[in-house]
Amino acid sequence: MEKLSANFNRISAVAGFVVSAASFFLPVINPDLFWHLASGRFILETGKIPDVDFLSWTMSGKEWLDFEWFTQIVYWLLFLKGGLPALLILKAFILGACLFFFWKLSRLYNLEKLSFISFPLLTLGLLPNNDVRPENFTLLFFTAQLYFLESARLGKIGSKTTGYAAFVSAGFCLWANLHAGYLYGLALFLVYFLGEGFEENLPWIYGKRGRVIVKKSAVYLKYFFAGGLASFLNPYLWKIYKVAWNHQAHLNTLQEYIQEWKPFDLTNAYQWPYVFILVFSFSVILARFIKSRDVPYAHLAGMFFFAYSSANYSRHSIFFSVTGLSFAIFAISRGRLPSGKTTAGAVAAVFICILIYFRAFIFPMYSGRISAFEDASGGAVNFLKANSEHLAKLKMFNYWGWGGYLGFHLYPEYRVFIDGRYIFHSFLEETENSRNNPENWNKFLAKWDFRLAIIPRGESKVAVKHRFKNGKTAVLYRPAYLAYLPKKNWAVVYWDKKCVILAERNSASRNWLKMNEYKYLRADDTFNLAMAVLENEIPVKDVEREILRFINLPDLEESMGKETKVWWERLLKAKNKAPQTNRGAF
Repeated sequence: MEKLSANFNRISAVAGFVVSAASFFLPVINPDLFWHLASGRFILETGKIPDVDFLSWTMSGKEWLDFEWFTQIVYWLLFLKGGLPALLILKAFILGACLFFFWKLSRLYNLEKLSFISFPLLTLGLLPNNDVRPENFTLLFFTAQLYFLESARLGKIGSKTTGYAAFVSAGFCLWANLHAGYLYGLALFLVYFLGEGFEENLPWIYGKRGRVIVKKSAVYLKYFFAGGLASFLNPYLWKIYKVAWNHQAHLNTLQEYIQEWKPFDLTNAYQWPYVFILVFSFSVILARFIKSRDVPYAHLAGMFFFAYSSANYSRHSIFFSVTGLSFAIFAISRGRLPSGKTTAGAVAAVFICILIYFRAFIFPMYSGRISAFEDASGGAVNFLKANSEHLAKLKMFNYWGWGGYLGFHLYPEYRVFIDGRYIFHSFLEETENSRNNPENWNKFLAKWDFRLAIIPRGESKVAVKHRFKNGKTAVLYRPAYLAYLPKKNWAVVYWDKKCVILAERNSASRNWLKMNEYKYLRADDTFNLAMAVLENEIPVKDVEREILRFINLPDLEESMGKETKVWWERLLKAKNKAPQTNRGAF
């Protein structure tokens, strides 16, 4: 019977891992990955860990504490050897290692038989971290730390703590140079100290003992100081804590403009697993507490602390997913798991729901591509590189999400305006509000005086009443960027599916603009161009020159040469017919 149970446990763990692994290789979408790569490249090429910004013109030479420097070295070395696939494999390995420590926790609680459900459920709870990002290492260290703390609490490790304190110091020294999430590891030590301290002083609370004692709980405080002191062993010493302060100081701005910093959202399907874990964990813990009052106070403290943190900032939901699910499994293991058809049916229903969720929300994210970056354009980068002689000296504007990609591919010829680093938190509100209305934009432009702009394609249109040369009038819906960066001052010099590049006329040579400007064929404006051609507002030969130049650009993923060629052929056919019967096609 014991052998049969062991075999079932193994089968359950393997089944859970296989289902979970179906989400390990989702396409890379993190736009910040590129500035991490740029920093890793810089460190290995110069032999210096940066302490000032080198990627932007707005913060150039100003303090930047690159607290993720060691992760960036790892990323760059792997990228050199295997590109994005190598980084994706690293992420999958880390997620698998997290499941290993979670399995160790389940074994600690003698409840491995539920691994076929708990593994994929935890994996879904970790979706906010399921990308190539330094937080992967925090997730691994945090899960391993929880296993270590639970082993200590249950008396599974020796009572001599000096060796373990040294181990904690080494771990936190490494963790602090990989990612700032080690702060949550320190918080976990305090959670255990307070929870265990409260529990061992219940006799004092109830008046059965005359003084407060700190015995069993003292070890967690010792680990806290060991880890905290070790965190200072980084290139910036105490200054590393300035990064956390910066995030705290700009927290309201981050929550307003960056999705992962917003509170959890019930309408977001990718946060439903976290919500389920939240409700399930508290329900199990509460039921156990009401029934027997033997729930560890460290678990209660951890549940409330990480629930509060994750509810306020969705990016922190991973911490509750790990702790909440682990503590719920422990609570279940303390009682007798009900048997019978009802329990079996409930377990089967949860497992089926998990499979349905994978089918509905995870599998559709696989596109057959290794990455799915929104804020990226190989064509734009190629154009800027090819024309660096004319454009590289101009102050370049870009939005938040584009900075990492542009900085990685264009440094050192070009410097970005902003990217996803913490040093640009103070830029966020101003940059995002600049596109709310022309007045804000003009103030923004006057302040920063940039002469080159990379604008993402969008749906925003501006209604303009236009009178054609033949006397007819029409309301044209022009792309917003033409209103904010008007033709008299700015020239469209490149565009594709992802972005538009505009150069300030007085900052580029006339001959170069003559060769590169798109006066008529502009992104999100082809409907209006078609009307102008049909109304004989613009000579066909003038447009055709731009069409030929555009369709002969390199055929990259974001290129629109083929679509534009088909569009132009249709327009020429329409022009040979009665214009008023054909305009609707354009």
